[in-house]
Amino acid sequence: MRFAVDKMLGRLAKWLRILGYDTVFDPYAPSGVIIKQAVEEKRIFLTRDMKFAKNPDLAEFFIVRSEHYREQLREVVGHYHLDIYARLFTRCTVCNEEILSVEKDAVKDSLPEKSALNFDKFYQCPKCKRVYWGGTHTQNTKRRLKEIFPELVEGEPH
Repeated sequence: MRFAVDKMLGRLAKWLRILGYDTVFDPYAPSGVIIKQAVEEKRIFLTRDMKFAKNPDLAEFFIVRSEHYREQLREVVGHYHLDIYARLFTRCTVCNEEILSVEKDAVKDSLPEKSALNFDKFYQCPKCKRVYWGGTHTQNTKRRLKEIFPELVEGEPH
């Protein structure tokens, strides 16, 4: 499942990427450009703007009702029955590329000293070169997902 998200839903786009879903988002692109990309790449267009519900070019779209990212995420995950754990932390949150496992030596110059000492598994975006590892941010994200989706246990419905 692939998404195209309009500029009203930036935090939602980031969270869909955290969940591992291919999500294009450009806060500076006009809506028409995002819609065109959604149509050409067969993506689901996510928006809060009701006027897009009348766009004949959109094969698939979803109008997100809430103004708050947590509820927006619940809406999209619930509507499309997305698995929130299967691909968790597999995409770059900045540029949407799939991240790749890398050797610590290859990225050690990009790491905070404590992270280089305390972690052995690292991942990197092949496009923007951002480096990821399982630090406190990972644990905080999992905790937040449990807050947003208290009915789910990792890997299966409650």
